[in-house]
Amino acid sequence: MRWLLILFVSLPVWVVLYLALAGSWGNLTDLKLVDSTVFTFKQSILSAIVSMLLGTVGAFGLLGFQATKRKISEGVCLLPTVFPSLFLILASLNFIEVFTEFPYGLWGIVIVHSFINIGLASVLIAKTVEQKIGMPLVWAWLSGVPKPSLLYHGVLKALKWDFSRIFFVIFLFSWCSFTIPYLVGTLNETTLEVLLFEQIKIHLNWQKASVVAVFQLAIIWGVGILFLKKDILSPSKLERPLDFISAKLGVLIPVSVVGVLLFGSFTSLQAGIGKLIDDTALQSVVFESSVVSLSLGLATAIITAVFSFMILWCWSTLIRRFFILYQSPSALILGFIFVYLFGNSHFTIFITAFCIAFLYLPFLYKLSLDSKFLSLEPYQTTAKLLGANKYLTFNEVSLPLALPAISLASAIAGFWAAGDYAVSALFLTSDPSLPIVIERLISTYRFELATVLTWINLIVGVFVFLIPLGVGYVYSQKYKS
Repeated sequence: MRWLLILFVSLPVWVVLYLALAGSWGNLTDLKLVDSTVFTFKQSILSAIVSMLLGTVGAFGLLGFQATKRKISEGVCLLPTVFPSLFLILASLNFIEVFTEFPYGLWGIVIVHSFINIGLASVLIAKTVEQKIGMPLVWAWLSGVPKPSLLYHGVLKALKWDFSRIFFVIFLFSWCSFTIPYLVGTLNETTLEVLLFEQIKIHLNWQKASVVAVFQLAIIWGVGILFLKKDILSPSKLERPLDFISAKLGVLIPVSVVGVLLFGSFTSLQAGIGKLIDDTALQSVVFESSVVSLSLGLATAIITAVFSFMILWCWSTLIRRFFILYQSPSALILGFIFVYLFGNSHFTIFITAFCIAFLYLPFLYKLSLDSKFLSLEPYQTTAKLLGANKYLTFNEVSLPLALPAISLASAIAGFWAAGDYAVSALFLTSDPSLPIVIERLISTYRFELATVLTWINLIVGVFVFLIPLGVGYVYSQKYKS
């Protein structure tokens, strides 16, 4: 059962390898693989550099806050990483268009990626400094080590490997990004993800698409294996704040980014509402696409919950190692595989939800499920010693305790699915979701209407997010009683 689960989750990888090796690659000179790789590398490395530089300043700002203020500051910084890509793209476009023409192409992509990742880099760097070398820094400071030496030897040199890992997390995010390069890039400069999309949707060339997918997958996993390794330093318990190396004003950088995005999201909102009220035909499209997005989000949440239950049932050291080490392919690679396997299916919403659940499951396991499942071991052992079989232990011990974490993972997956464009664009063409309608409005420069629809999409996503949480809460209370 455990090996079947592992093979099932990793099935997309084997399908890509089979497609790439099954036939002759033929003439690939017109594929623009080299040009796309070079451009993907440029935008990814620049996005990571800008995010790390500004994120480092933001991190030293976060180090000056503690307790409630710190949690609030981190929550604000992480908002751009949670919102749908189309919401962030349009907010960035609206804000910059107030002052000047938006720089479509390389720098436009870098700007939007940086807006998303600066806050994430700030939080990750601050937590790394505190958890890895917090107390040694305090001891060095109390011993009279000057601040420049603390920053250089105590932070930069001691944590160079950890900083490189954060850098390549952002690099991989930018490398795998599709929606942002697709909408903000130009026709002359495409990323590998956009190239893959063109081969699937425009040229219908499965062989070349599989070549791009294998090449993309090799790079993603190669970078992951080289740089995203296990921690090399043991965490230290921090007993006092690191205010002696902090710079509280630094937090203004990630907070200002959030302010910029919120300002951009409200720009032209009133005008867009007026246009939507006057356009009855578009109102019908918005309602139908909202239902599609709602259905997609709920279906994804349910499938994610089912997968989580399966993992919990099969959970072991082997399963844990697999999901910690396994890195899901990019959205377009998974989308390509599902189009190849189920492209003629009439159950497009279900297939799309299944693909999105596959995409986010490894990440959500690391984020929400792993620590919770690991904490269940003492309770499971006690139940077995008292004579409970596996079914009884699962139903009466593991499931009630794990339900809040599973509900959270399902809620997050549903929220992201409601705002998904990359996978939805491959399947939901006849019955478009809200993100597809928004993309069409952006492509025709109808930014006011697109702004309104991004807020509607966000509301739908929040509604989807709350449903699994509510269901999980109700069942948790039932188990307690």
